[in-house]
Amino acid sequence: MALGNSSFVVSEAGHVYSFGYNGNGILGLGNKLPHYMPTRIDVLDRVDRLISSTRVILKNDEPVETFIICATKKPGVA
Repeated sequence: MALGNSSFVVSEAGHVYSFGYNGNGILGLGNKLPHYMPTRIDVLDRVDRLISSTRVILKNDEPVETFIICATKKPGVA
């Protein structure tokens, strides 16, 4: 899945990896540095799929684009 200049992938094992620009820390890696190689997001594991949405909200009367990512667990996984 691509969100702007950042991308997310799910491996067959259910691990989530992110890479790209990482503006505002969108990659979920605990920093705001760009990552050009897929890097595993440790807190997301045994994921079946990712669902995304883009929203524009107002902050101080200026439009700000926000990204929402939801991860669904594989069936039978707590």
